[in-house]
Amino acid sequence: MIFAATPPYDGTLARYYRVPGSLVYPLPDHVTLEDGAMAIGASRIIAVDIVPSRLEFAQQYVGAETYQPPPPAENEARMDYSRRNADVMKKTLGIEDRGPKAIDLVIDASGAEVSIQTAFYVVKIGGIFVQVGMGKPENTIDLGMLMVKELVYKGSFRYGPGDYTLAIALVSQGKIDLKPLVTHRYTFQEALTAFQATRAGKSEDGKGVIKAIISGPDVAVDNV
Repeated sequence: MIFAATPPYDGTLARYYRVPGSLVYPLPDHVTLEDGAMAIGASRIIAVDIVPSRLEFAQQYVGAETYQPPPPAENEARMDYSRRNADVMKKTLGIEDRGPKAIDLVIDASGAEVSIQTAFYVVKIGGIFVQVGMGKPENTIDLGMLMVKELVYKGSFRYGPGDYTLAIALVSQGKIDLKPLVTHRYTFQEALTAFQATRAGKSEDGKGVIKAIISGPDVAVDNV
């Protein structure tokens, strides 16, 4: 099994990239290649991030409630911080361990250890935690909390065949609008700048980065 951009294999930042036909999915004529590259409901969505501009985007894009974690105290252990952060979050947003105000599902898209730890304390008893973000291969978790709350811990393989089919269908049916996600566009020659802005969470002009698009060689930035 080969993953692009995972050593020793090169990534897809190239004019052409060859893949097996079984991994190629046709797009409807009205869905652009850009939307195809990026592409169920919940009564309450809470977005958590340390970057204010991303929280503002989440609020505007899906009407999410937002929460910006406080910084850790000096010399505060990560697990202690995660527990305190969860307590503050639950109190601020009125989250409970049971009932209609409880959190059924937490999706961690960061892979950060403190995010995973915090999720265990926030999700409801019998709730579901889904690991999407890839961080360090080894993390410390509260196994006792996992057991006592009878949590369901799910891994997520984001490249399964059903994922692409579902994503294309959602975009094709107009259920998801991907265009607002693209906040920055760069030429092929500006690729390094694009990666730096993505890592910093904002570009040189201070605008928050959600999704940066790098055009192919000799392709105009506005050629969508």
